[in-house]
Amino acid sequence: MATSPKERRRLLKRSPSQRRSSKSVKIFAGRQRTFRASERTLQKERCPSKQVGKKPGVGLFVFARLLEQVRQSERDMKPQLTLFMTETQLKKLVNEAVSLHRALTTYSERMKALKADLIREAQRHKEDFTLTDGGGSRWTACGTDGCIARVNFPAPALLSHIDTEDEAFDKILALAGESLDDLFHSVHYLRPIADFRDEVAAALPRRAATQLIDLCQVECSPRVSFETAETKTKER
Repeated sequence: MATSPKERRRLLKRSPSQRRSSKSVKIFAGRQRTFRASERTLQKERCPSKQVGKKPGVGLFVFARLLEQVRQSERDMKPQLTLFMTETQLKKLVNEAVSLHRALTTYSERMKALKADLIREAQRHKEDFTLTDGGGSRWTACGTDGCIARVNFPAPALLSHIDTEDEAFDKILALAGESLDDLFHSVHYLRPIADFRDEVAAALPRRAATQLIDLCQVECSPRVSFETAETKTKER
């Protein structure tokens, strides 16, 4: 590498070890890569992103946030405490229910009357009946705005069972004759007697009586009744 006369004289005055270290420094410095301005800017932008990606604790922080979200969703799914109504809210609820019940009763009675009128009118137009798939018939009437009312006359339905105490039972036996077993399924029915629970309790041990009563009864649905202020009569 070419140097000036002053540098050569300065190097000659130094010791051999100092000369070697100076040369190595110059050689090392000469091998360093110099970047253009655009490359230096890009290099600075890349370095911070690498450092951030390698920061310790970032994965634990994300996991902690996800765990907190799961716990929050579980807390939201827990049943909330039931709050009782205030006296004002309860009175308002009763008033609304009674008013709606009155309106439904009025509309229900009116609907029954309208259906009865339609059935009577349909029976006067048997020539316009249309046969249905089930063996019945149907009559159709149209309104002014395109609405339609259909009156269906279904075919007579078979009885689900015929009790031995039925008035028609003996007649059925006589008419069926020898074909009785081919036309009917003979099934025996058990019907609880009057005061069934008291009689069972008196006739059987306590455990057996409780089990038998449970087998012979069904749960009943709750019913709500209203008492209007005008008539003081219960409506169901």
